[in-house]
Amino acid sequence: MTSLFKRASSPYYYMKVKNPTGKWRMKSTGTRDKKLAERILRREEWRVWDEGDNRTVQELVDEFLSYQEKRISIEYWRNLKARLDDFADWLSNRGIIALKEIQHFHVENFINYRLQNNDGPKTINQKLTMIKQIMQYSADRDYIMKNPATRIKPIKYNKPPPRYFSDSELEIIFDECGIYIPVFKILLHTGLRVNDCCTLKWEEIDFKNRRLTKLTEKKKIIVRQHINETEMKILKAQINDTIYVFPNMIKRKDQYTARDHLKRVLKKHKITGHRIGLHTFRHTCASKLISGGASLYDVSQHLGHSSVATTQIYAHLQDKRLRSISEILD
Repeated sequence: MTSLFKRASSPYYYMKVKNPTGKWRMKSTGTRDKKLAERILRREEWRVWDEGDNRTVQELVDEFLSYQEKRISIEYWRNLKARLDDFADWLSNRGIIALKEIQHFHVENFINYRLQNNDGPKTINQKLTMIKQIMQYSADRDYIMKNPATRIKPIKYNKPPPRYFSDSELEIIFDECGIYIPVFKILLHTGLRVNDCCTLKWEEIDFKNRRLTKLTEKKKIIVRQHINETEMKILKAQINDTIYVFPNMIKRKDQYTARDHLKRVLKKHKITGHRIGLHTFRHTCASKLISGGASLYDVSQHLGHSSVATTQIYAHLQDKRLRSISEILD
């Protein structure tokens, strides 16, 4: 919106400012000192800004949620709304109503407030990411001069390693999960995310060439997998008159029912662990692939990760295989 420059005919720095009506004007800063000229420029930006947009934080939240509604999943949108409402309420309770009032220290204070209220570091980092997104959305549309959250770094913490189901735990699950066994086994073999698996369509299954092709919901990445013999039997047993492989699992409430059933089985048999649940089948798939000799790149392709860097959470599983490889040279 503004810029600083020098003219050949003058020793002073000039600034180019766009006022709220959309017209550009040039004005001398009256100084040769670039740092001083930058301070004058910032002061001019805010002076002009005071004459312009006066939208509230809540108006921005409503606009941003409306913008994102068709771009993200319903579940992610709900999480986004809850976290942005939390931030907007916190600002409102401290008398900060106008969007232009939000400064760097406000975001920092909000993060500290959530820490004091026992939010975990992962939850806080997710909230910080969403605040950065909405502030950048505002800056990109010239509602504010700059993103006040840009320089705030996420909280560092030691993430616990992914939890995997052991063979004995899988045996218990498949013994007691009845109608959910087919979808649970496909989750285990494909490593698909829960909603991607539950909304699998017959058009995404090529029985002739034994090929599964799925456009993932989260990253919009196409996952291509070979269908093995176990998967083939399960899928053929699911053939029905709908377009979905698991027609009774396409609604979120049905997926939550399956999740709750799994949790009851795990609790009954005292199977515990960090964030154990349906997503654990995905981690277990990765574990079995690596234990069987697959590389991190292979696992990345199989799971549909956008980058091999994401697959690094499974790197420690390679240690045993790498030791055996090095012993070949011993």
